[in-house]
Amino acid sequence: EGSPMGNNQNNNAGRINDVRETIAGYYASVVTPACTLDTDCNQDVCTGLEKCESGFCVEDVPAITCSGAACWCDPTLGCVVGSDVALEIRTDNYPGETTWEFRDGNTGRSF
Repeated sequence: EGSPMGNNQNNNAGRINDVRETIAGYYASVVTPACTLDTDCNQDVCTGLEKCESGFCVEDVPAITCSGAACWCDPTLGCVVGSDVALEIRTDNYPGETTWEFRDGNTGRSF
């Protein structure tokens, strides 16, 4: 019944990163904020570091791209390598009515 967990076809942690990258791609067209200092621009290492140039925030250091089956980007720490996570969602006859959220149990932050 399907592929064993952790292989290329069933790599949940990698797929979560793919989803995060896809979502991040939607924000590439955000209006560049105005600034006076470099600190007005920086968000975190996961989105890249920006600097203030001629009153506008511009990319200075590209966003971190984590790779590997059990790797994700933490806004403070950068790439974090941890244990593989297996997530299996079983639905009833109405899968379109099923929603789920993946959260950090310590911080409550969604992934």
